Amino acid sequence: MNRQSINKLSIFLSGLEGRFEENSSIFKGIKVSFTAGLKEFKGIGTYENNKVKYNFNGITETMPLNELFKKILKNCDNYDSLSLVYCERGTNVILSADSKNVKMNSKEVTEDDFPIASSSSPASSKTVHTTSNTFKNLNETSTLLNRNYYIKVGKADSLLKEIGIMTKDGKIKNDKIRKYNQIDHYVELLEGILEKLPQNQVINILDCGCGKSYLTFVLNYYLTEVKRKKCHFIGLDYSKTVIEASKKMAENLGYRNME
Repeated sequence: MNRQSINKLSIFLSGLEGRFEENSSIFKGIKVSFTAGLKEFKGIGTYENNKVKYNFNGITETMPLNELFKKILKNCDNYDSLSLVYCERGTNVILSADSKNVKMNSKEVTEDDFPIASSSSPASSKTVHTTSNTFKNLNETSTLLNRNYYIKVGKADSLLKEIGIMTKDGKIKNDKIRKYNQIDHYVELLEGILEKLPQNQVINILDCGCGKSYLTFVLNYYLTEVKRKKCHFIGLDYSKTVIEASKKMAENLGYRNME
């Protein structure tokens, strides 16, 4: 790859560094593919304690993201082209580079692309208080409604599977249709409030008496991956059993903005 393209790629990677520093809690990982002639060389990096565990050509190293990007830029001298996927919750940013051009675009994703590890980092700003009983009497129905769902099948599959509403093969369970409509209506009830939340601040949500935290997981998904707001969630409950269960679910989903 020529020097002009590498310099341009460096600018794009600097932008991704800033994106990571602004909200590392939604970062999931990086996939890299170099080509040289007809050969392809792949690397994958996953989040680990605010660093990236990167495997390339059979060698695994753990380093800060900016150091990884320097390493990738150095490797560009030896290859014809590069494809890099920077994966966040709900979004993939895709960089492609060769000696002719460097391009960047983004697309929505549906399923988890990377192994994930848990970590939490409290933040401070505007706080919203809710209680689980507030939304107990939701408008429920036993059938899938002809409506534009806020928590959409396809895009929210990982969440729906983790909270037990969807089967492993991507279908809403018959005995969970009512629950699915309930959690979606919960988001609908809050939509007017969510629209008024600031874009440039961390939103702290405290769920008092969170239980298994299903509604909090749903709101986390919607605020983070649909509304693209920076948020932090705290679940409070007297039961150690449900708290441990919720921690495990957060770890499985890669929701590091929860405690």
